Amino acid sequence: MSHPAGLSLSAANPYEAPAMQPPPGVEAHVTNRSDEQRFFYVCITLATVVPGVLLLIRLYTKARLMKKIELSDCFVALSFLFFLSMCIVGRWILAGGAAVHIWNLQLKYYIKMNFYMYIFQILYSPTIVFVKLAILLQYLHLLAPTKSVNPVMSVMARVMIAVILVYYTISTCITTFACNPRERIWNPLITEFKCLDNTIGILFTCLFNIVSDLIILALPSRSVWKLKIPLKKRISIILLFATGLLACIANAIMIVYVLRMSGDHADVTYNTAWAGFWLLAEISLATVVTCLISLPKFVEVHGKLFKTTVSNLTRPFISLTRLGSSERRSSRRSTIKDTTVSADLPFDGIVDRQNGSEAHLVYDPIKSTRWNDSPYPPLDFSQAMYQSANGRRNIQVETRVEVETRSLERLPR
Repeated sequence: MSHPAGLSLSAANPYEAPAMQPPPGVEAHVTNRSDEQRFFYVCITLATVVPGVLLLIRLYTKARLMKKIELSDCFVALSFLFFLSMCIVGRWILAGGAAVHIWNLQLKYYIKMNFYMYIFQILYSPTIVFVKLAILLQYLHLLAPTKSVNPVMSVMARVMIAVILVYYTISTCITTFACNPRERIWNPLITEFKCLDNTIGILFTCLFNIVSDLIILALPSRSVWKLKIPLKKRISIILLFATGLLACIANAIMIVYVLRMSGDHADVTYNTAWAGFWLLAEISLATVVTCLISLPKFVEVHGKLFKTTVSNLTRPFISLTRLGSSERRSSRRSTIKDTTVSADLPFDGIVDRQNGSEAHLVYDPIKSTRWNDSPYPPLDFSQAMYQSANGRRNIQVETRVEVETRSLERLPR
């Protein structure tokens, strides 16, 4: 990364002084912390966890379910290991002062941040190479197992593998030996040096990534469309590969922040955090796309187990919901008058609870207790009239035998 020409290097103790004078009207506050760093810490964690889980699912599916580990699986695993190293270094970059305006950052933190950025850029090349090789080898295995099956895919995939290997090898060498002495890459206090403009190299790499990603995404489209499967599945597979377009978008946005880092008074430290964010997003999305292909097989085998696990986990919450609903129904039922006969409640009390409505009381001499010291209701209760202030209410009292007899009489003879 090139250093801005406006750095403050003439102070008596330049390491303790701010790396750059603030713009007119802006007051400097010396610090290496900012509120935005919390956002980047969360993003680094998510960018690690999501592809990490999908990678474990892919490796489990290939090793345990399909009983076959391929070269592409090894490349994805290697890419993720390098990616983890990048995320760790990214945390060191944030601790060094990334996402802090350069006029608020002391020069000693600026030098520290640039050193970690140098390591970050070196780790980027093998990370992106392994994930792209994994995608291309996956294409060859699925769509062109032999050259005769799909000659176009077979040739183009191999050409892209060669181009990617050559380009990123050259890019890594240029990044590693961009300056002589190399310390000038991260330390602007070195006055005698010879350097290449690393900003141009970063921009060219972004453009190369966009073009190569578009070619890689377009390669399987023709082969997938010719597959003898339902149209809906063909479209789903193409859309799955098309999610890689998000990586192209991440590269395009990163170009914007790289351009903001060039210039005599560029706010390098602040824009470095955003450029690194989109770079990690690109690799994370590429890893996710590579691992999603194994997800349907995993869901097919363990879908029932997954549903059972989710059901067991959510059962306490469902029980609480049902308990609340039951309590609400009980409170509503308390306003509805009970029409069952109780041995402890007098007949007048039962009638009073009907609120003027017609009550149909069924008395079962077998299941019920004795009512008024008699196994059957008195005869004059069969059609009883009860008068109250609420109005006239008809109370019909029947025995269970009478109900059954009346039902039998309705049967056709």
